Amino acid sequence: MWSKIRGYFLTGLVAVLPLVVTIWILYRVFLFIDNKLTIIIEPIIKPFKLSLLWPWVGKGLTLLAIFVLLFLVGLFVRNVIGRRLLTWGEGLLYRVPIVRRIYPFIRQVSNALLGQKKRFFQRVVLVEYPRKGVYSLGFVTKEAAPEIEKKAKKRLLTVFISTTPNPTSGVIMLFPEEDTIPLEMSVEEGMKLIVSGGTVIPPSESR
Repeated sequence: MWSKIRGYFLTGLVAVLPLVVTIWILYRVFLFIDNKLTIIIEPIIKPFKLSLLWPWVGKGLTLLAIFVLLFLVGLFVRNVIGRRLLTWGEGLLYRVPIVRRIYPFIRQVSNALLGQKKRFFQRVVLVEYPRKGVYSLGFVTKEAAPEIEKKAKKRLLTVFISTTPNPTSGVIMLFPEEDTIPLEMSVEEGMKLIVSGGTVIPPSESR
C-alpha cells in the first residue's frame, strides 16, 4: 500500500514539477521587470498625477517588455555568436552539482511543450522493439539513405526511439515502412509522453 502511494506521489511530482518550476520562474521574471520599470517610470509620471493608473499601465508594459526581451534573446541565440554563448553557458550549468540535475530536465520538458523537436521529427509511429510483441514509441526522422535501401531491397524508415525521461538520448533503428504503425498523436504529444514517463497521455477521439 505504501509503495503504491509513494509511486503515485512520485508520478504526480514528475508530472507537475516542470510546470510549477516554469510558472515560478516566469513569475519571478515578471516581478523583477515590473519593479525595475516602476523605479524608472513612476517618478516620471508622478508630476502628471497618473500614479493611480500606473498599476494597470505598468503590468501591460511589463508584459510588453518580457515579450520584447524574449524576442531579442531568440534573435541573438539564432546567430553564431549567440549559439556559442548559449552552449558555453549551458556547459557551465552542467558543472554545478544540483543545477546539472534540474536544468536538463526543465530544458527537455520545455522543448517538448514548445515543440522544439518538431523540425527534427516528421511523425510518431509504433514499432515492435526490442522484441516481437513489445512496442515502443518512435519518431520518424526521414527515409533511409538510398544506398541502405538498395542493399536491403526494400523501403526503410529511419526511426529514433527515445529514452525516458531524457528524450535526447536513444537509438536509431531502420524499419521497413510496413512494419511501422502510424499514430495520430503529434510529435509534441509523443515527446510529452516520453518525458513524463507515460503519465501525460494524449487525448484520443475513441475515448
